[in-house]
Amino acid sequence: MLQSMRQNTKTVLWIVIAAFVGLIFAVWGADLRGTSGSQPGYVIGEVNGRSLTVDDFERAFNEETAAYRGSAEEDLPLLPSVARLLRERAWQRLVHTAIVEGALKKASIPISDEEIVYTIRSNPPEFLRMNEAFLTNGRFDYQKYREAIDDPTVDWRWLEQYVREQLPLGHLRQRVAINARVTEGELRDLYVQNNETVDFSFVAFLPSEYEDAAVSASPAEMNAYYEAHREEFRVPDRATLGYVALPVLPSDEDRAYLRSRMEEMLQRLSEGTPFEDLARYHSEGPTAKQGGAIGSFRRGDLTPDLDELAFSLPAGGTSGVIEGPRSFQIVQVVERTGSGAAESVGLRQILMNVEAGGETVESVRLAAEDLRTRAASGGLRGAAEATGIVYRETSPFEEGVVVPGLGAFRGANLFAFAGRIGEIGEPIFHDETYYVLEVVSRDTSHVEPFEAVSTSLRERVLREKRLALARADAERFRAEAERSDLPSLARKVGREIRRADLVSRAGSVPTIGRDSRLILAAFAAPGGSTFGPVDTDFGAFYLVREKVTPIDEERYVAEKAYFIRSLLAERQEYLFAQWLQSEREKAKIKDMRPALSEMEEG
Repeated sequence: MLQSMRQNTKTVLWIVIAAFVGLIFAVWGADLRGTSGSQPGYVIGEVNGRSLTVDDFERAFNEETAAYRGSAEEDLPLLPSVARLLRERAWQRLVHTAIVEGALKKASIPISDEEIVYTIRSNPPEFLRMNEAFLTNGRFDYQKYREAIDDPTVDWRWLEQYVREQLPLGHLRQRVAINARVTEGELRDLYVQNNETVDFSFVAFLPSEYEDAAVSASPAEMNAYYEAHREEFRVPDRATLGYVALPVLPSDEDRAYLRSRMEEMLQRLSEGTPFEDLARYHSEGPTAKQGGAIGSFRRGDLTPDLDELAFSLPAGGTSGVIEGPRSFQIVQVVERTGSGAAESVGLRQILMNVEAGGETVESVRLAAEDLRTRAASGGLRGAAEATGIVYRETSPFEEGVVVPGLGAFRGANLFAFAGRIGEIGEPIFHDETYYVLEVVSRDTSHVEPFEAVSTSLRERVLREKRLALARADAERFRAEAERSDLPSLARKVGREIRRADLVSRAGSVPTIGRDSRLILAAFAAPGGSTFGPVDTDFGAFYLVREKVTPIDEERYVAEKAYFIRSLLAERQEYLFAQWLQSEREKAKIKDMRPALSEMEEG
C-alpha cells in the first residue's frame, strides 16, 4: 500500500491538508526531530545535557507570537510586556520539548511499515477526521476517507511521513498513560446523564416569596457565615487599566477624496460605462456582485430624502452623489411599475464607505505616541488632562474576560496582566480607535475581608433564613400532599403548577435554574403521585414525575466510539501532563538566558 500511496499529488488537497499538519506541529513547537540542538548559534540553556540554542528559542518565540496574533481581529503590536510573557512561554515550550525528546530517545520505539499502514487506514489523525472532505452530516465518514486513501492519483507521502514521526510520540503517551481507562459503565453513565430526560410538574416554595418576612442578620450570624464559607469570598487575580481612546475618524480631506471618486463614477456613466459594471467592480455595498441591484421599493419604504429623489427620476435615470455621514452613494432607477399608492421603483446603487485614509490614521497614531511620551514622566491621567483628552479607568477585571468599558479587547486584557504596575503600553489599534493603556493596579487572588463583603454577607444570611421559611412552609403541607394530587395541593397552598420537560440530569429547570437536587429527585420519584417536599438550595418543591425518556440505544451504540475516544484522550492528556511535570521536576535544567543578555549588553 505504501507504494500505491506514493503517486502524484492533487495540489489543492495538498495545500489544505498541509495547513492542518502545520497546525498540529505548532502544538509541539516544531517537528521534535527538528529541534535537536544541532543548529548553529549561542547555547542559551540545557535540559539533561541537551543544548538549547538561540535558533531553537527564536523559532519557539515566533510560534508563540503567531499564536498570540493569529486569533485576534485587532492589529496587536508586540508590547514589551507581552514580548516578555511570550518569551517565557517559548522557553517553557523548549524545556518540555527537550524532555519529551529525551524520553523518546531513551524509549527507542521501533515503527514498522505495517503499523504505519494500519494507523493511516484505521486511526486517521484528528485533523483529518475534522476535514470537511471526509464529513457526512457533520460526522466523520470512514467510507469517504477510505476511498481517498485508496485513490492511486493522490500522493499521501506527507501523511506517511507525519504518521511515522508521530507514532513514537503516540506510543510514549500510551506508555505514560497506560492506566487510562474508560469502562463501559462510566461511558454509559455519562451518556445517560446527558441524554436521558424527565418530564415533571412541580409546585415551588422559593425564598424570594418571603422578601417581606420579618428576618434580620445580626453581626454574629454574619461572622459565623463568613467563617464557614470563606472560600466563597475568594476573588481571582484582577487588574485595573487606565486608558485614553483616540478614535480614527474620517477627515474633511478623506470625504473630499471619496467625493472625487464618486464624481469619477458619474463621469464614466456619462461616457457610457454600464452602471452595473461600475457597481460590480467599485461598489462596497452588499449587492455589488449583483451589479448593485438592491430591489424594488414603494413610496415610504426608503428614507424621506432618498424616497423623494428615487421617485423623481425616470426609468434609467441616475442620481448625483448622495452624501451620508458614513457612506456616499449613487442610485439608478432600473424600472418604474404601477401607479399611485402601488407605484414602485427598482434601484441599483454604487455605494462607497467613508473611511479614514492613511494620513488620517497615521496622524492619530502619532498623537497616541505623543501622548504616551508625555505620560512617561507624569502618568497617563496627567498627560491626558494636560492635553484636554478624556482619561478613564476600568473597574477591576479578571484575566481572559471582557474588559469593562472596552469589551472583548484581547490586547488590553493581556497587557493588564503582563505589564508592570504603572507601565504605559505602546498604542494599540482596536475597533477603529487607538488606545493608550496604563496598568493602574493588579491584585492577587485573596479572600475578601469581612468588611468588604458585609453587604453580600447580610443578603446571604437573610436568604438562608428565607430559605428556611420556605422549607418550613412546604413541610407544613406534607400530610396534605400525601393524600391529594398536585392540582389540589397547588390550590391549597395558593401556588401555580410549573412544568419542566425533557430535562436531563445535567440540564436546567425552567424558571428555577440548574438545580441538580430537584432534577435527581424528579428522576427518582414514583410516577404519577405527588412527591416531596424536596429541599434544595433553590427552595422546597412538591413534584409529580410524568415521564422518563430513556436514551436511544441505537444512537448510543452509534456514538459510543466517539465518546470513548474523547474521554480516553482527556484522561491520557491529564496523565501525560502529570508525567511531564514530574519529569520536569527531576530534570537538570540550566537557563543561560540572563548570562547571554548580560554579554549582549556588555
